Amino acid sequence: MARAKKAAVAAPKPVAPKPVAPKPIDKFYEVMAGGWTVGGILHATGVHKGAVQYRYKAPKSDDWLPGGTALPAKLESEIVAAKLKVKQTLRTRLEKADGKAAKKPTKAAPKGNGLVKKTKGKK
Repeated sequence: MARAKKAAVAAPKPVAPKPVAPKPIDKFYEVMAGGWTVGGILHATGVHKGAVQYRYKAPKSDDWLPGGTALPAKLESEIVAAKLKVKQTLRTRLEKADGKAAKKPTKAAPKGNGLVKKTKGKK
């Protein structure tokens, strides 16, 4: 009597997980400073990645003014503080999206000229 051949059962091929699309970054952030609105636009990609472009909105206005606009001198300190907050918030969003830890400040270079003096010795 002939034996029946068993059909070879192929093991299922492992399926690679589908790539997950990165979460989009909210590139805009606005802060009020003395009646004015300071807005920031984050450059999230490219050569200028991490740069923040500023714009301003005057009180009782709906039009955005470019970052080089002359602002009232009496509000300068408030606007500078608002710009720092905008920059910090937008860069934090970028770091979270990139999955990188916050950059630590680098240590100061050691004093000296960095040259090593060779000693003369017998050859």
